[in-house]
Amino acid sequence: MAKTLVGLYDTFTESKQVVQELVENGFSRSDIKLATHSAEDVKDYDADYTYAETGSSTGRGRELMSLLTRSGVPQNEADSYAEGVRRGGTLVLVKASDEQSDLGLEIMNR
Repeated sequence: MAKTLVGLYDTFTESKQVVQELVENGFSRSDIKLATHSAEDVKDYDADYTYAETGSSTGRGRELMSLLTRSGVPQNEADSYAEGVRRGGTLVLVKASDEQSDLGLEIMNR
């Protein structure tokens, strides 16, 4: 069964390091999504990842909330994550198999 791992990082640089380490440890790029407050963060970044620019638009915020809740994140946690992104953080979402989930959490919590 696939699980969704979620991490909120203060800077885009931190999230890039997490993503790089996940990929180096066998996680598929297609299973990683980034959500950031600003498209400026991702303009020169690897286009293989999926990005969601949230900006200050209510519609974009709803899209992020929808992505999170569809991924199995409880509504109250999704609200907190979306607020963190709105305030300038970057969210990393990773689909992980049961076998990968412990390693993924370890990487994301470092």
